[in-house]
Amino acid sequence: MSNIYNKKNIMLYENESTRITYIYCLKDSIDNKIKYIGKSDNPNDILKNHIKKHKYTKSFKNNWIKKLIEKNFKPILEIIEVVPFSEWSFWEKYWISQFKYWGFILYNLTDGGDGGNFGYLVNKKISDKLKNRKFSHETLKK
Repeated sequence: MSNIYNKKNIMLYENESTRITYIYCLKDSIDNKIKYIGKSDNPNDILKNHIKKHKYTKSFKNNWIKKLIEKNFKPILEIIEVVPFSEWSFWEKYWISQFKYWGFILYNLTDGGDGGNFGYLVNKKISDKLKNRKFSHETLKK
């Protein structure tokens, strides 16, 4: 099997059997409470992506991020566990369930394991479509 590289030509893994991914949490930088559990193959970019995407869709998580940013704060990303890629769905569900059991109020929309990533080609089409989007004056005021 061949090595797999990201867009910055950094080797992510040698083959499917050695591929790993990360289960992470987003913590509130004001009250230090965990608000979201997720999975990322590239944790260096995920916080930046969450902050960028909060503007485009409405959800409890994105509204929380928006409120933090309005107060000049941002979420804190912490890696919970490094897991084999083939097992990420199980571990994401496990950690969401565990944090809920411990009493955390999470902003996850699902119980986990379904992935919020549509794949590179679909994400690229969405990104290309949004890049040249023009907003009306009314939208910009909102």
